[in-house]
Amino acid sequence: MSVVLLLLLASGVPHGPPIHGDNLSPQPTSVQSATADGHTAVQPLLDTASGGALCASLTAHLPATERTCETSANRSSAGRPPLVIVAGEGKTGTSSVALALAMLGLRAQHNTLVYTCLDGSDGPCTQLRQGSSPHNPFGELTTMPLRDYSSYDYCRNFDFLDSYADTPMSTLTPFIVAANGPGTKVILTVRSPEAWAKRRAGWWRETGWDDAAPFAPFTHGNSPLAESTPTALDVDDRWSARGIHRQSPAALELLYTAQLAMYSCLVPPEDLLVVDVAAESGDAPRLWAKLASFLQRPTTGLNVSHFPRDDPLNCSASEIKEKDALDMSGDLPTCSFY
Repeated sequence: MSVVLLLLLASGVPHGPPIHGDNLSPQPTSVQSATADGHTAVQPLLDTASGGALCASLTAHLPATERTCETSANRSSAGRPPLVIVAGEGKTGTSSVALALAMLGLRAQHNTLVYTCLDGSDGPCTQLRQGSSPHNPFGELTTMPLRDYSSYDYCRNFDFLDSYADTPMSTLTPFIVAANGPGTKVILTVRSPEAWAKRRAGWWRETGWDDAAPFAPFTHGNSPLAESTPTALDVDDRWSARGIHRQSPAALELLYTAQLAMYSCLVPPEDLLVVDVAAESGDAPRLWAKLASFLQRPTTGLNVSHFPRDDPLNCSASEIKEKDALDMSGDLPTCSFY
């Protein structure tokens, strides 16, 4: 993918939160110029609306997948919910959304964990089990060389659970959506480019891990990715979030903005939901209604006065306590979204 194309794509999106939750597609602004007869002509800037010329160019430059499947029709005929991909970068509230999806009755993956309902119901869930699953593709995806991105089976390997979140979904969403086709629901968790870039670049200080920056695998070339650490998407420090931020914070913010704009090109508006967890959780009932409406899932029986936060074993949401780890005092500690 051309770096120039990414920069052009980013320039068509307003500064600030690049994609707004209530209006899913970025709205290109216009410029004015004088015509030969003295009148003012309004010329649109870069069109990032789905189906526009810029989007067509972007799509043409993305690698294709070798396998496609009728995921929406197959899941519908089996009485299953649509496939949901939480495509936001890490540190945008992906774990909170994954928990909310599990509470709505979906079998939800986040990183190495899988959340399922203790009673096995298909509706809203008030008690979750946190565990692992042999069908979680996280391990394979984070050690997969670049050369295998197009040949990986995003059909079979994304058929066991209902939703998938966190690294490396943000990188692989173009492949996942291309393979699984229309009807694949994409939830894009966002925060302001400046806040995300600073937070993500500092992640290594807390964990020792350092994820690749947006688009790094596409712009780095065809060298295989490292296969010896849980953060195999790190090509090298020049292409990590920390490495780019150290050289230019603005460059990392621009890559992030361009990636957000890419989703409005690749995903039909009816299949894309944008969520700013930090901002929107302040009105938890409205955020719950937004998620439930997008996925056509009921919230009956759930306490929607607050939105879940991160770890169900250590957070305040009473309906997401691990069965064997209840705090009998009732005083569960509060945790942050990030």
